Amino acid sequence: MSELLTIDSISVSYGNIKALRQVSIHVDEGDIVCLIGANGAGKSTLLKAIVGLEPIITGSIAFEGRPIAESHAQNGGGKFRFPKKRTHDTHTLRTDEIAGLGVALVPEGRRVFADMTVEENLDMGAFLVKDDAKIARKKEEMYDFFPILGARRKQKTRSLSGGEQQMMAIARALMSSPRLLLLDEPGLGLAPLIIQDIFEKISIINREEGVTVFLVEQNARMALKASKEGYVMENGSIVLCDLSANLLENERVKAAYLGE
Repeated sequence: MSELLTIDSISVSYGNIKALRQVSIHVDEGDIVCLIGANGAGKSTLLKAIVGLEPIITGSIAFEGRPIAESHAQNGGGKFRFPKKRTHDTHTLRTDEIAGLGVALVPEGRRVFADMTVEENLDMGAFLVKDDAKIARKKEEMYDFFPILGARRKQKTRSLSGGEQQMMAIARALMSSPRLLLLDEPGLGLAPLIIQDIFEKISIINREEGVTVFLVEQNARMALKASKEGYVMENGSIVLCDLSANLLENERVKAAYLGE
């Protein structure tokens, strides 16, 4: 199995605050990999760094072996540049360029376009797709996969429930036919039965569509059960990495994240 996403010793800072500290993670093609940790551990910052929304100050990120973000030391001093604007010198791709490679993010809190209809939101997810026929086919696939969206395609998104909005956010990300789907807290604020339904959909997307999934989730038990490998983040650092089945039996994980 080839490595699709490679995160090598990256750090991210907000002023004097180190949000990520030398984080290394790999995601093999075809897998579901999860990242668990407490609120504020740095999980969302990591996803933003992957898609170019947060500049890294050390390390590198590669997609299918191609660097999409790299830090570079200045000559002579070993210090790192902190550019206000990303330039070609930093070898960091723009967010739209990263999306064009096949990476899609479902952000925390869904971030739907509330005053647009379901169909218009899906069209926004296909902004890089130039083939109108392909967009139309993809929308019908999403309506088949999420029947509630098909029934409400002409409704304003603000009228949907939280679970329906999460389904729509996932469908919007899938409109670009990504190879890697990044999910930030897909179960946040949802009822247990809705969370279970969302995670079943994620499993189907991975298994039947062949989409690789990197899942960030506070619901550690659900995330570990859904994934093959797992990472644990605390205070911006990776403190544990193992097969998810092993992490479910890890005493440290049980005590800190599973309530056992």
